[in-house]
Amino acid sequence: MKKALIGIFCFLMAFSVCAEEKVYLWPGKKGPGSENFTAKEVVKTKDDRISTITSISEPYFTVQKAKKAKNKKVGIVMFAGGAYAEVALKTLHDVAERYCAEGYTCFLVVYRLPTENGHENPMLVPLQDAQRAIRLVRSQASKYGIAENKIGVFGESAGGHLAARLATRYDEKAYEPIDGADTVSARPDFQVLRVPAFNKINGEDVPVIPHVTANTPKAFIVSASDDTTAQVKNNALSYFEALWTQGVDSEIHVFQNGGHRFDKDGTNRVWLDLSVNWLNEYVK
Repeated sequence: MKKALIGIFCFLMAFSVCAEEKVYLWPGKKGPGSENFTAKEVVKTKDDRISTITSISEPYFTVQKAKKAKNKKVGIVMFAGGAYAEVALKTLHDVAERYCAEGYTCFLVVYRLPTENGHENPMLVPLQDAQRAIRLVRSQASKYGIAENKIGVFGESAGGHLAARLATRYDEKAYEPIDGADTVSARPDFQVLRVPAFNKINGEDVPVIPHVTANTPKAFIVSASDDTTAQVKNNALSYFEALWTQGVDSEIHVFQNGGHRFDKDGTNRVWLDLSVNWLNEYVK
């Protein structure tokens, strides 16, 4: 009997540790312009973890809280890649786990995709969700144990484009204000971009680099010289150059090998350590 009680206790403890708070971005759950989108969300898993999500009309974020003993009171709003055709969460979970262990609270955003929803302005949809996500986090900063002026973004691949788009167009009116959360700033305090892809989306050019100003938040950027999906010259390096020209404090690491997924042998394996070091040093 004693062993059974211990087993139940351990199960409940494991569940409480792994449980994630889910927060829908919009009142009524559906995002603006997606009210008539009726497709059911499709979730694919791999190794017992969510791998990709599509058919998203009810965007949300999940919260992974910082390790209490190390809590730095910093929030990171995170956007996965997926070429704007899916939200590919597998890598994002691994990154979030490391950041949480280092004392950062992470908010993993499942945002709407421009290839879905039948929205009259498809490429506005992800920006709407990105702005709303950071405003919700900032408006409830005390609830999450973070500081209002220490909330940044992380993005990889297409998510890197979305994070950078938010960092450069945070004051663009992407939707009509809904509640008190929309009265706070959508400007990130910092940005971490992994293999950002500023390529055309659905054949449409959605520029980011021309919108860099002296008010764009500081950035940590990492890429690989053999990335053929988001070639470093026209993506990571061009963005860094624009930041440098505007006097924005930034750091870039371009690895010799890694490809777009950093799944090749080489020194690219230390990229996460480097990003943690940058956060620890420059986000205080």
